[in-house]
Amino acid sequence: SGATITPWAQVNYSSSYFLSLWNVDCYASIASGGQVCNNGDKQKAYATVDLSLRYAPGDKKWYAEAYGTNVTGETYATFNRRNGNDFVTGYAFNAPAFYGVRAGVYF
Repeated sequence: SGATITPWAQVNYSSSYFLSLWNVDCYASIASGGQVCNNGDKQKAYATVDLSLRYAPGDKKWYAEAYGTNVTGETYATFNRRNGNDFVTGYAFNAPAFYGVRAGVYF
C-alpha cells in the first residue's frame, strides 16, 4: 500500500504574434510595387494542453507514466519565409499531438 497516482496538466497560451521580421499588418513591397496587407504574416492566439498520469508503488523505487503533449492537436505557425517575392510563403508549424509512456527507476 502507499502507492500514489499523480495527475498533471499544463495549459500554454500564446496571444497573437507576427511571424516575419516586418512585424506589421501591412508593408511596402518592392516586388509588387505597392503595399502588401493580409498576407498571412500574423499567427492567431492559441492554447495547447499537456497531460500526464504517473503511478508509483508504495516503495517509490520506480514509476510508470502515461503522457500527452498538445493533446487537443492545436496547429500553429512558428515561422514563415518569403523566398524573394510577396506571393509565395513557406511556413513551419508546431509538433502535432504526441502520446507516450515512460518509466523510471530510482537507485
